[in-house]
Amino acid sequence: MFHCSLEEILMLGLRTTEGLTDERWQQFSGGTSLHDIFGTSEAVQGFINAGLLEFSHSVLKVTPSGLAVVDSLLPDLLLATQDFYGGRCDGDFTGLHQTSGRAE
Repeated sequence: MFHCSLEEILMLGLRTTEGLTDERWQQFSGGTSLHDIFGTSEAVQGFINAGLLEFSHSVLKVTPSGLAVVDSLLPDLLLATQDFYGGRCDGDFTGLHQTSGRAE
């Protein structure tokens, strides 16, 4: 089952200069890698193309430009996480989706 502490790990990790490491992510994700979740995400690719995110197999981090708008990136990243885990979360993502303009 998806533990909602992953959303906290994601939100906090992206606010650091080193970003979120795959090693740290896997400590909380039960062995699921960042690439498993974000590697095929259209949102992540769009953020990379816009110069807002950098992503490798081992680190997901915002660029200096992305840091200024990190709160607007998070809803799509959290949605990708939730989609990967099939919505099996005890938490509620509804408020976050509304900020990204997504219909529930």
